[in-house]
Amino acid sequence: MEAERIISAHDKCWQTPEDLVSKTARKKKKKIKRQSVVALWQSIMYSRCGWQQKLSPDDYERLDQFGRRTHEFGYLILQWAMDKWEEFAQEATGESGQYPSSPNAAFFSTYQAVAFHLWLHAKWTSEEEEAFGAALDSSLTSIEELEIFYTLGEEALFPNVASQLEDKGLLKKHSQGWEVCGQVFKYKTAIYDKYMNDEGFRSVLRNAATG
Repeated sequence: MEAERIISAHDKCWQTPEDLVSKTARKKKKKIKRQSVVALWQSIMYSRCGWQQKLSPDDYERLDQFGRRTHEFGYLILQWAMDKWEEFAQEATGESGQYPSSPNAAFFSTYQAVAFHLWLHAKWTSEEEEAFGAALDSSLTSIEELEIFYTLGEEALFPNVASQLEDKGLLKKHSQGWEVCGQVFKYKTAIYDKYMNDEGFRSVLRNAATG
C-alpha cells in the first residue's frame, strides 16, 4: 500500500521550459474547487461543538500556512488528525505528555509532521484511498516533497538544494544537458526525479550544497 502511495510525481516537479520535450508533454492539473483548510477546521469544530468563535489571527495564519504548504493533501491530513485526535495527540506528546482534549490549531501546527506521518502510514478506508488518488492528480505539491519536508526540513527540498548547488557552480548547463556533482543528465527534471527517489543521491547533493 505505502509503495503505491509514493509514486512518481514527474508532472508535479520543479521544471524549466528547456527540460520539456514539447509543450504537449506537460499535463494539465485538474482544478478542484474546495473549501480552505481553515474553513474545513471550522466546519468540523462546529459539527462537534456547535457555534465557534472566529479563529485568532495566529491560528488562522497557522492553518492557512499549513494549507498552502500541503495543497490538496492538507485536507486529508487535517481531516484524519481531527478524526483521530487522541491517537495523534498521544503520539505527538508521548504517553506521559499533556495535550488538548479537543482539536487545537496551535497544537496541530506544532506537531503537523507527526500528523503527516501517522496519516501517511495509517490503514485507509476505500473512500480515503480514493481521495488520496484524487489529490495525487491535482496537487501542486507532490507527496514526495512533503515526505522530505516533514522528515528533513524545508532546506532539504530540491529547489533549495539546487539553488545552493548552482551558486557553487556544482549544477550547471552542460553541452549534453545538465551536470551536477560530476554527473550528467539530459534534463533538469531527471535530476529532480533521482533526487526524490534515490536517498544516496539526495545525500550526496545535500552534502555538496551545504559543505
